[in-house]
Amino acid sequence: MKQGAVSPFVALLVVAVMVSYFTIVFVGVWRSATNYAGKLVWAVLAKFVAVIKLMQVVGVVGTLMGLNK
Repeated sequence: MKQGAVSPFVALLVVAVMVSYFTIVFVGVWRSATNYAGKLVWAVLAKFVAVIKLMQVVGVVGTLMGLNK
């Protein structure tokens, strides 16, 4: 293994923890925004930011799994 390289097990563990955490956060933000009783703009912005973050997480997971080669 090259110096600075991460073992496949560690990479998989990091990805699993990250995906689990962000799934819970994404679902929570989405449901909260759906049930929000205030101004519609805040609910829409919360969902927009959640989708942007989801795209970022997918990109990071792809990078960690070596899918960007």
